[in-house]
Amino acid sequence: MIPKKSPLTSVTVIFIVLMLLSNTAFAKKDTNTTNAESNADEVDELALVSILIRDKHFDRAVKMLEQIDLHSPGIDKAQYYLFLGLAHLSLSALQPAYQALNKSVLNGQKDPMVYVFLAQAAFKLEKFEEAIDYIKKSKGAGETIAATYMLEANAYWKLKNYHDAWRALQRGITQFPQNHDMMRSSVLVLVEAGLFRQAVIEGRRFLSDEGITPEDYTIISEAFINGGAITEAILILEAARLSFPRSKELTVQLARAYLKDGNELISARLFEHAAMTDEKFASDAAELYRRNGQYRSALRLNERIVEQKQKIRQRMGIFLEMAQFEEAAGLSQRLFRLGLLDEPSVRYGLAYAQFKNGDLNLAEKTLEPIKDEIYFNKAMELRMAIQRCRADGWQCD
Repeated sequence: MIPKKSPLTSVTVIFIVLMLLSNTAFAKKDTNTTNAESNADEVDELALVSILIRDKHFDRAVKMLEQIDLHSPGIDKAQYYLFLGLAHLSLSALQPAYQALNKSVLNGQKDPMVYVFLAQAAFKLEKFEEAIDYIKKSKGAGETIAATYMLEANAYWKLKNYHDAWRALQRGITQFPQNHDMMRSSVLVLVEAGLFRQAVIEGRRFLSDEGITPEDYTIISEAFINGGAITEAILILEAARLSFPRSKELTVQLARAYLKDGNELISARLFEHAAMTDEKFASDAAELYRRNGQYRSALRLNERIVEQKQKIRQRMGIFLEMAQFEEAAGLSQRLFRLGLLDEPSVRYGLAYAQFKNGDLNLAEKTLEPIKDEIYFNKAMELRMAIQRCRADGWQCD
């Protein structure tokens, strides 16, 4: 569902707070107007805190709450700890929020929405089983908020309970039939559960709706790729590119899908297309062309690489594979300036090019600093080849 990029929409604290405040804090102020003067002052302080939270002044709300004397007669401790928990939760102070909300319950909080807040705090603290229990204790208090269903589904997903995750999403979709995130997540849960046939059906239905974005295609296709349904992912992405021909994101995702499917040249051409608008993909295209013996194309794409170390390291490899040893040896100064000769593989490659170019003394000197175990053994073999070449010119090839 939520494989690499989770579509989880967290319970929106601010939105829920607005609902809660309209039904609790200000109502409490009205029902306490006949209390003693000191009690009315306390109620007014809590009402002011509620306004601060509503207006997103969470730090100020916490400071004001810390100044209230909890031992004052008539103080509503349930409401006090509720507001303290909400303020901390909005500031991502998760443990203090969790503790305060629990204290609100212990002090007689009757509003079941407190359990929705507790579910959110528990989820963010990775107490996933507790988050689910709190949702159940809320007895449907958050059912008018789409994010509550997402939270519950993600808690189940974290526990690898895909069946209940899917059921939570289906309840949410029934309540919010146009909710984009829940419909997409429903498909991803099926993929995660290995129900690919049903996932394909649901995925196609989801992707046929209006308002689908390139990101949606990318996430769904990524799920199929991770699940081994690569052919289906490719079909989805090919269709998506017809709808979004200028989407670099889709082009790159399709390139990765073809690469996963073993079609490296198609992948290379797609990465090359993506490099037209973002040169960071030039190295991917060049590498795939090199692996498939398309050296001229590899060099052409290599020229467009901005990062110099990456560019020269790759260029060296291409020249070596092309047996263009003079060109490879000619990169020695650039390799030195970029610090690439600190890499044993690059240093060995340069020494080999110098050897093949007839610079035997220079090749031996280049080999000297190599200490890496793998390339040290290779360097020994190359030194032996250099000695044979000196002894008998026929053995220089």
